[in-house]
Amino acid sequence: MPGPAKKDTSKYIQLPAEGRTDPPPKWPLSKALPGELPLWRYLWSTPQAVMWERLHASRNVARFVRLAVQAEVPEASTRLLAEARQMEHDLGLTPMGLHRLGWSIPADELAEQRKTGPRRLSAAERLAAANAS
Repeated sequence: MPGPAKKDTSKYIQLPAEGRTDPPPKWPLSKALPGELPLWRYLWSTPQAVMWERLHASRNVARFVRLAVQAEVPEASTRLLAEARQMEHDLGLTPMGLHRLGWSIPADELAEQRKTGPRRLSAAERLAAANAS
């Protein structure tokens, strides 16, 4: 049985798979609370951060960070968790959010090769290459 139809992503904005490489913006809210700055730095290295920068959304991202850190506490309310989940979608941090925003992150095949090394040829491929020479 065939799977779901592929989405046409040809009109999507292609975000860089390697993410945003500049340092994160200065924290825009009042003094950062424990746990907020590491998440802030991480989020500003994601592909989505390229668009947040263009959209001048640093305060939105900071409010998400503040909410997300609070939502990860074991006794967090379900309302807080729901709001954090909604903000994840709004910022393009979920597949559904990326789709709704019209953003796409292409596979970074070079990064995969850097992690795993070049693909090794199978015995049949090595034999075929040897016979071709």
